[in-house]
Amino acid sequence: MRRDGAFRALLVLLVSIASAAEVPPPENVHVSCQNAAVTVKWNYPEHQPKTRFKVVLKNERKVFENETNDHHYDLTHAVWNTNESYLDYLIVEVTALQGNNESKNEQSNSFTFNVLTSVHTKCFLDFPRVKIDVNVDADTATVSFPNPIISYKEVKRTFTADSEPVLKFYVSLVGNGTVSGDHWSDCLAKDNNCKVDVPLPKDKDIKLCVKLSGTLFDSEGIRQVKFRGTNETCAPDSGSVKAVITLAVILMAVLFSLITMAVILICKVKAWTTKTSQLPRTLIPSTQKHEDQTLRYDTVPNEDINEVSIVPPSKSLSTTSEDSNQSQSHRDQGAGLNSHHSEGALYLQRYLSESSSQTDSDSADCSVKTECVSVESEGEETPRVSAYDCPHIHMLDMGDGDMATGYGGN
Repeated sequence: MRRDGAFRALLVLLVSIASAAEVPPPENVHVSCQNAAVTVKWNYPEHQPKTRFKVVLKNERKVFENETNDHHYDLTHAVWNTNESYLDYLIVEVTALQGNNESKNEQSNSFTFNVLTSVHTKCFLDFPRVKIDVNVDADTATVSFPNPIISYKEVKRTFTADSEPVLKFYVSLVGNGTVSGDHWSDCLAKDNNCKVDVPLPKDKDIKLCVKLSGTLFDSEGIRQVKFRGTNETCAPDSGSVKAVITLAVILMAVLFSLITMAVILICKVKAWTTKTSQLPRTLIPSTQKHEDQTLRYDTVPNEDINEVSIVPPSKSLSTTSEDSNQSQSHRDQGAGLNSHHSEGALYLQRYLSESSSQTDSDSADCSVKTECVSVESEGEETPRVSAYDCPHIHMLDMGDGDMATGYGGN
């Protein structure tokens, strides 16, 4: 019985070893750091069944564990936790999983952000963008940059009010390929910007350029995070600043000129297209009035002009030759004026009305006396008696509406 139990245990062990051997492990597990970001990657043979991967972050104990179907994993949030594991000796183990079977784990390179710890890979932080402000009057320049304790959210969540890190940074002056003494300063978590003043080069022909380096200390001042040194950062040349200002002034002047020209052009075009207002009629020259009046009369249709007709008095039985000639003349004038403007026609009508009244009166006077009638015999001319040779009848107003008839001679 004991032999059977031992045999079964050995068989189970062999099966488990065989099963584990059937799942190939990951290859080339490697951790890389880019600023505060931490990523682990690995390779795995192709033509394998669906495989999952277990990722374990460890220091002296297991810090973090999770699974993924990818061949990489972002460990940033696991490294930068409140336990300050970013300052520890860290390593990653990756295991392939196929169903209930798993491969042996494969370890990565060791890494940390603590510059004092011996590991395969040391991770560094980068400085934010550096700015240089030159104060010519004080013969100094201010080197400044945003506080990385605040700008890096990963670093910010690692400290508390009781344990605040401190950044100590150094500024080296670079000119003509040489580096002068370092200027350093501390930057606390309460500072929004880190800055330090440095002197300008004594030789004005040398351009001010700086390089930065620094270290982030924990609250105890023991563990340190190294900042990667920057490349040369140079102050802006005063000549280039003046050139930029001059160029800006020129561009503003050109823009103002273009706007002014556009406004003037728009006003001129509007003046050309807008009809000018006419002068009051009292201010129009007399020659223009005459031309306008003639044009207006000429355009009046003929049918609008009142036609004037001369009707002989019904009371006269006969008229003298002079009265006939005078009436014929009036008729000719009325016919000739038929084509003129309406105002001339109205004037002619009033004139002929008065003449007709006078003719009627004279005819009435002459009808009283038979000698006022002129008779023309055939072949001879009978002497004509003038209307003025006849007695004249006058109507006299006697007052109170009483009228009397009076007679008078030549």
